[in-house]
Amino acid sequence: MAKSAGREAIVEVLQQLLDDMPVLARGVVREIRAQVQEYDRVPLGDHADHVLEQQERIVRALIEGRGLDAEDLRRAAALGRVRAAQGVSVEGVISAYHVGNRELWKLIDEHADRGREFLPELASMMWEAIHHTSTEIAAAHSLVARARHTQSLTMRHRFMELLDRADDDPEILEIAAGLGFDPDGPFLAACIDAGETPVGVAESVHEELEYLDGVSFAVQQGALLLVLAQGPDAAALTELAEALRPTPRTGVGLRRTGLAGARESIRDAVEALAGTDVAHPVAGFADSWWLACVAAQASRLEPVLGTAREVVADNPHLVAAVRAFADAGFSVAAAAKELHVHANSVAYRLDRWDQLTGWNPRTFTGLVHSLAACTAVQAPE
Repeated sequence: MAKSAGREAIVEVLQQLLDDMPVLARGVVREIRAQVQEYDRVPLGDHADHVLEQQERIVRALIEGRGLDAEDLRRAAALGRVRAAQGVSVEGVISAYHVGNRELWKLIDEHADRGREFLPELASMMWEAIHHTSTEIAAAHSLVARARHTQSLTMRHRFMELLDRADDDPEILEIAAGLGFDPDGPFLAACIDAGETPVGVAESVHEELEYLDGVSFAVQQGALLLVLAQGPDAAALTELAEALRPTPRTGVGLRRTGLAGARESIRDAVEALAGTDVAHPVAGFADSWWLACVAAQASRLEPVLGTAREVVADNPHLVAAVRAFADAGFSVAAAAKELHVHANSVAYRLDRWDQLTGWNPRTFTGLVHSLAACTAVQAPE
């Protein structure tokens, strides 16, 4: 900027803002925290110190009529690393930075009663400084965020590995704390069949978990995703699975206490998954524990229920009739309505099932054996 009375007037405004910045920065901090919710996790004192420093550096550069120097950019990169370590996303950091500088520009505009002809040039310098600073913040944040993600992923897999051992290795307590879990608190698990696109489903699940309260994570094991959570209830994990498109087959365990409870909840979820099908892709162990347990014992029950294997495989319409009859409260008419067939057709199919298997689904014992056979035979598939 050329030396002039107008230029000197703008410098006076900037110098006054610089002098008042310790007070003005408090309002900027409040505005950032109101607009960028992620900053709730940033200590207020730490946040206030960084806002004050960053805004003082920009104002000094404007007073001197220059761009940001190497030290200014180095400090911006340091801020990006700090926020990444605190768990603030890069979008949150950049948003907060722009909110802060927008508020700073409002202050400049409000106080510049003289020398306003220099505001366009001042704005150009300021937005160029913001561009360079944002680039430095994003680059530094990315490096730390990737490192934190890798470390977190390693800890998650190690936690599940140690959990699977069912011993009292002290390391698991340390890792649990590092992940944010209370080892003595309640755990809840879900098991999701990601099918042929496990990576895509995993990304969607990780994204949805961000919206849940408490602590939770998902670990990919082949085509399956194991979710372990503290805070969300079974309804929250069920809604998460049902929100995915297409809805994957998902089993949700019971909420159980302690690390031993975490193991059992995972087992619940895996067994509940085995009891799902295309028509009922999401099942909670609390509601389907009986079928889940039967499915989990399919190999052991083979001598008892395996005689119906060919019947189940070759007659899906008979299986559908048995299940509809059970779900309809043992009403042939209601089952027929559910299957969109005549009641006589359902009655015939139940009789035919009885002839082929020896189990009369109209009796309690026959129906129990029939449903168990359908579940045990179809579960491995």
